[in-house]
Amino acid sequence: MPLLAEAQVQPSASEVLIEKGQKEATIDLKNDSNEAVLLYSKVTILPDDDLGGGVLYTVPQALVVAPGKTQTVRVIYRRNKAIDKEHIARVLFSGLPPKEQGAGKVKFVIGRDLPVVVGIDPNLSEVDTWKMITFKQTHRELCMINSSRKVFNFDPTMSS
Repeated sequence: MPLLAEAQVQPSASEVLIEKGQKEATIDLKNDSNEAVLLYSKVTILPDDDLGGGVLYTVPQALVVAPGKTQTVRVIYRRNKAIDKEHIARVLFSGLPPKEQGAGKVKFVIGRDLPVVVGIDPNLSEVDTWKMITFKQTHRELCMINSSRKVFNFDPTMSS
């Protein structure tokens, strides 16, 4: 029996970027299947970034996307004060197909996990920010220190 996997919900971008001074961004999600999809979105705060004390959420958190149609989801950031550097989180979009009648069918929930970067400064040069990364070795550990306003995603593995 062949195993078929289908990506039903396609986001319009590979990341969600909220520019500095803005409070939200939007992302379009297109249903490429021939049946309606119940779509859920969930924001995950990363353990090493508290979003500057702010709150990040999606509106709506659940919606139905008709076959071949596109829906827009707002990603909203709220904080009482302006932020002085970028912050990063993740948003997971997962779609649940409608329940089918009959036995013997297995369905998988496939989701898209996208980065959300808050406080993007379009005027900040990314070329020079790498020069601000410094390294420190303590005991047998290597520590990377980012003193810039840009957020970086590093792979925690290293080979010598």
